[in-house]
Amino acid sequence: MNIRLNIIQFAILICIVSALNVRAQSIDSLLNEAYRNNPQLNSLKYKIDAAGFNAESVNTLPPPTLGIEFNSLSFDKLDIWNEALSQSLTISQMIPLGGKIGAMVNMAKTASSAAENDYEAYKVLLTSKIKMSYYTAWQIERSIEIQNRFIELMNDLLKANETLYQTNKLSQGEILMLQSEIASYETQLVILKNRRDIEISSLNKLIGRNIFSGNINIAKEIKTEPQIFDENRLIEDLKYANPSLKKMNSMMMMNKAEIVSNEKELIPDLMIGGMIMRMPKGMIVTSKTDPMMIGMGETEYMYGLMASITLPFAPWARGKYDAKTKELEAKIKAIEAEKYDMEREMSQKIYDLVRKMKNSAELMTLYSEKVIPLEQKYLELQKTSFYNNSAKLSSVIEANKMLLMNEMNLFMAQADYQMALADLEMMIGRQFSN
Repeated sequence: MNIRLNIIQFAILICIVSALNVRAQSIDSLLNEAYRNNPQLNSLKYKIDAAGFNAESVNTLPPPTLGIEFNSLSFDKLDIWNEALSQSLTISQMIPLGGKIGAMVNMAKTASSAAENDYEAYKVLLTSKIKMSYYTAWQIERSIEIQNRFIELMNDLLKANETLYQTNKLSQGEILMLQSEIASYETQLVILKNRRDIEISSLNKLIGRNIFSGNINIAKEIKTEPQIFDENRLIEDLKYANPSLKKMNSMMMMNKAEIVSNEKELIPDLMIGGMIMRMPKGMIVTSKTDPMMIGMGETEYMYGLMASITLPFAPWARGKYDAKTKELEAKIKAIEAEKYDMEREMSQKIYDLVRKMKNSAELMTLYSEKVIPLEQKYLELQKTSFYNNSAKLSSVIEANKMLLMNEMNLFMAQADYQMALADLEMMIGRQFSN
């Protein structure tokens, strides 16, 4: 009894696991997985971290310099501590003046902002690519479904007409026509399945999975509720929300910060230092020192202080900084022109996308409410007429084709709407509820 109970429990568990495995994956679940696992997106995250650490690294003084010197050593004496005329220990520190460090920190922060914009831009691009691939796979699966339905209908029709053929009410040519139609659609089915496998492989790559990790269970139904968009409002949002345009703003800010930092280079830097000198044989010998006193002195210590400044504003040095400022100003103008051109191109694309979505929404309404119901009625009429010997078999086949073709057109309109919406979301830099 216990063994039988365990077997039943195991079978139930297998059924539950199988049900979970075949459960369709929503687009949101795939996007969340991609945000965690996509290698390129993770790389951009690390670049943001690197830019933040760079801002910390430049907010420091240059390293000090430490030196030691042994003067006037004889080659035949190895005691450099006592035989040297003097030993000197020096330390110096360069101190940038005029807020140079603050300017470099500000420049590094704008670079960090540009890295964040790179991340945002790729994230919305990745979102758009995944949605495009997902809805393409969805459309292919609906095509496969329609092909299978047509083949099933033709097989049913073929079986139903075998009796008519045996009673000579149907010609062999018409039977061959049915078989030819079935073979043609079976060929198309092979092509569609290959296309679906390629699209699923591409989708796995975008998500961050192994491209050979297997099938993705695409939802059979997609929620498509047409929305009304104001092109002017979207174009206005574009200027402030599009990640690529925001990145260009960050690049201009970075160049402006670099101009400030470059101009601060004209402010002198201060170098300060100190020295401690040890003379193991006393004060350094000069030409006036009594020869009898050479090498007889006691160890003495002395110290020295030093301060110096750089002169970057010297006429032969200043040109370097002036030319750099002009270079950065030219780069800013180039980015401004590129940004303006990109805004115009994106504005035109937004206008086109909104029109495309309106067109797709109208087609969905027409196909679902008018065309397909009429085609269904027409197919039933042709079937009835055929069995009453008042219509040809080719009319039934053609009616089947027209119905399935218009159902496919409905699916295409739904997929086109979703793809245009994904493209629009990439432009604006955020997702719209649908």
